[in-house]
Amino acid sequence: MSPTYKNAESHLRNINSTWSKIVNTVGPCTLHPHPERQPYEGLIRAITSQKLSAAATEAIEIVQTDVESLHSCGFSKLKADAVHNIANAALNKDLPSNDEINKMSKEDLLEALSKHKSVKRWTIEMYMIFTLGRLDVMPADDATLRSQITHIFHLEGKPSIEELEKVTSPTAPYQTIAAWYLWHYPKH
Repeated sequence: MSPTYKNAESHLRNINSTWSKIVNTVGPCTLHPHPERQPYEGLIRAITSQKLSAAATEAIEIVQTDVESLHSCGFSKLKADAVHNIANAALNKDLPSNDEINKMSKEDLLEALSKHKSVKRWTIEMYMIFTLGRLDVMPADDATLRSQITHIFHLEGKPSIEELEKVTSPTAPYQTIAAWYLWHYPKH
């Protein structure tokens, strides 16, 4: 386990007994981001939320595959459109490079990537977590996180984004690790 993850786990345990229980129940964080991925590949993986074959991650092959063919392979129409749009943006060099992305703040990255059709905040946050390995990302509109927060913190109904942010704010600067723990905590 990386020293950063050890520091994050210690930080979470020290917030309160609930966070300590979450960390102790789940065990060591095994999050493995993939910063070697190109931006289009990380975004496509975030959009589809599943592993794609190596051939499918090549933007040129995706662009040459019409949206209906992607749809027939099991992509929803919305996801097929989104994947196609990202592949076109990559070919048109309309996505920032890895070097540019690594210099961007979370807010700048959200702004730069959300201008692309079908790329929403949740997709960009998944990209920041699972590709870039950013440590302080809490995808507040993630349905699983909202459900887990409701259950674990005994809230009445699913929390609003503002309520989720309030409950998870003490986890900063390790909100990504906190989100990982919430995703892995046993479901109710």
